Amino acid sequence: MPEIERLGEPAGRDGRGRFLKKAAQKFLLCEYPRITEQETGCVLRLARAVLPATGGAAMTAFRCVPIATEIADRFRRTGLDDNGNAIKSVEASGAAGRFPCRHCLRCAASGQTMLLGSYNLPWPRGIYWTPSPIFLHAEACARFASENEVAPIVRLNALVSVRAYDAADQCLYELGHVCSGADVDAPLERALGDARTAFVNIHTARPGCLLSRVERIDG
Repeated sequence: MPEIERLGEPAGRDGRGRFLKKAAQKFLLCEYPRITEQETGCVLRLARAVLPATGGAAMTAFRCVPIATEIADRFRRTGLDDNGNAIKSVEASGAAGRFPCRHCLRCAASGQTMLLGSYNLPWPRGIYWTPSPIFLHAEACARFASENEVAPIVRLNALVSVRAYDAADQCLYELGHVCSGADVDAPLERALGDARTAFVNIHTARPGCLLSRVERIDG
């Protein structure tokens, strides 16, 4: 398959092409027991780009959904969160991924001022409903609007929890998965590809804070 051969082209520069080529070859040879989670994620990203152009079956289209701009503006304007707590102002520092903005879905640069407050999740309702601590850029930022792209704040997170819910807001436990944000493609595709799934929430696995809701793009 020429698309697979071209994957090796950048290998001399940083090795990523060689890794992806090897992963794709394992799939073509049906070497499933030897396929790692990271390799699965790489091949899924390849398939999103290659299959539509070659007439193959398309992967599940999706979007990562940030919080509403109206909510972000209210946090900034009033200094109060969804539960009446005073918003806390902090300066971003340390390793990448520590201060993820839930509006632009990008992590803060070192030295940027971030706001910390409690956000009431719109979904799921009922038994599984929960508020979540979130960070926001103190200054206005553009709302994330990309399609078929895992949010940067998910990619950069060391450990995320994928949680799928049905139309009745019930958690689909068997579709849940914990992994590195860099390897989230395969469990996310599995959850979105299940007909029972109405939406997916991705949380930080350790503190349990919401990173982003993910929904299918119909049509």
